[in-house]
Amino acid sequence: MADNDALLTNQMPHSPQAEQAVLGSMLIDADCVKDVMDQLQTQDFYLRTNRDIFETIYQMFVYSKPIDGVTVAGEMEKNGKSNEQTRSYLVQLMEVTPTSANWREYAEVMHQQAALARIRDIAAELTSCVSVDECREHIAALGQVLDRNGLVLYDGASGTWAEDGSIRRATLHAVGDRDDNISTSAKAALRQRLVGFDPLTGTSAGGHKVYLTIDAELNAAALEALNGRKGAVAVYNYRTGDVLCMVSSPTFDPAEPPEIRDGDSRYDGVYLNRVLSSTFAPGSVFKLVTTAAALEQLEGTLDRHFTCTGRLELEGGTITCPYAHGEMDLYDALARSCNCAYAQLAVELGGGTLAQYAEKAGLTQSFSVSGISAAAGQFTAGQGADLGWSGVGQYDDLVNPCAFLRVLGSLAGGKTVGPRLVYQETTMHGVPLPGDSAPSLKAPFDADTCRVLRDMMRNNVQQTYGQSMFGSLAVCAKSGTAEAAPGQSPHAWFAGFVADEDLPLAFVVLVENGGGGADAAGPIAARLLAQAAETAE
Repeated sequence: MADNDALLTNQMPHSPQAEQAVLGSMLIDADCVKDVMDQLQTQDFYLRTNRDIFETIYQMFVYSKPIDGVTVAGEMEKNGKSNEQTRSYLVQLMEVTPTSANWREYAEVMHQQAALARIRDIAAELTSCVSVDECREHIAALGQVLDRNGLVLYDGASGTWAEDGSIRRATLHAVGDRDDNISTSAKAALRQRLVGFDPLTGTSAGGHKVYLTIDAELNAAALEALNGRKGAVAVYNYRTGDVLCMVSSPTFDPAEPPEIRDGDSRYDGVYLNRVLSSTFAPGSVFKLVTTAAALEQLEGTLDRHFTCTGRLELEGGTITCPYAHGEMDLYDALARSCNCAYAQLAVELGGGTLAQYAEKAGLTQSFSVSGISAAAGQFTAGQGADLGWSGVGQYDDLVNPCAFLRVLGSLAGGKTVGPRLVYQETTMHGVPLPGDSAPSLKAPFDADTCRVLRDMMRNNVQQTYGQSMFGSLAVCAKSGTAEAAPGQSPHAWFAGFVADEDLPLAFVVLVENGGGGADAAGPIAARLLAQAAETAE
């Protein structure tokens, strides 16, 4: 253990034994790592050495790397977080922890001690000041917004943004603009976190650092891939809930904001965070929900065959496909995105059942992402042809991109892990504060349903889109081409996940009026996944 850590042992409230027991449990029992991650954050560890070890294990867990004393030591050396005592200290942690059975009790001790440490830190800050005004000034500086890798995206004290202009534009909707016109940005919505709390007045104070879960470089790549088109791109880790990419376009440079006039198409909806605050017709990506409902409610769905002539006459109208698909099973119906087959399923299910499944999937309710509300979608089943089009993802269907990201995560991981945007938080003096934990919810569909859908989406890639688009990654995906307003090109969707323990990522790409989903949005997803895979190596 570092000398400074040893000195602090006698100065601040904490339990080195509890910290060591938790870390030792993670090193000797890989099965408890996920549970520990759900209960503790980096800032819950007081000693710097222990924080470094926990942070290293966390990063290894995110990318599904094997975790033990040897691999953690190697990773810390690679990242420059080790010294000559690190390996022996890791061995010591494992030796003093004979079993992982009691880690929860030790974690509770850590929570209590961390609270005491934060109280003592506040007291130290206040007693160092010679006047009330000085104390307020001491803790009232505006804080910083950083990405998950520590890159400063916004500095409140100086009012400046990141040096790289492409990163500034790409992270605008996650960080915020100069005048806080983007209400769902960190700068506006998370102001209380940035300015902290003044115990003298009971009001906001300041100087906190808020680390977002986003990877600034991945966001920059997403914006570049959109190539000036309107749209939304989101990527999150469906095991941890970390939102790695949240890009909305159009955008602008917050360091050099333009004069935005009404009617200027370049900035139409520029203040809108399309990932969190918008809803769009989903088109064929909604067929995943219709498939889940059919698998669970219509007996023998996997064994039946459909016949597509290119048209399906229903009461009140006609369902059409681009061409006649002929005879096919359910796997082929999804791979070919047959509107006629899915309209038929929708009618058999009925509007009430489809509405129930849209609700079960979380597509019709608002939800919180680190305290920021995401827009609720809508589902109106209708009758006859309207009902058929609802099952296809048209009619009055509207879906929020972030909400659909959760659905994809549940299909991939077997449960729904809610997205989070705040990775960690510290005071202006580096004192850690509790971060966000990603809510874990029951999956909306049965385990067998999720398994079949994973197989079907994997088949989509292999049969329809081509594995070459994604290299060696085991991507499961569905495209969508959603009709927009009359005279406009359809919205292009491409959504899915990587069925690989080494890269547990779900993604949604939406290109407004982009045309075909696979052609317009698919390459963007492929580019981002390739970059994420390279980063994880």
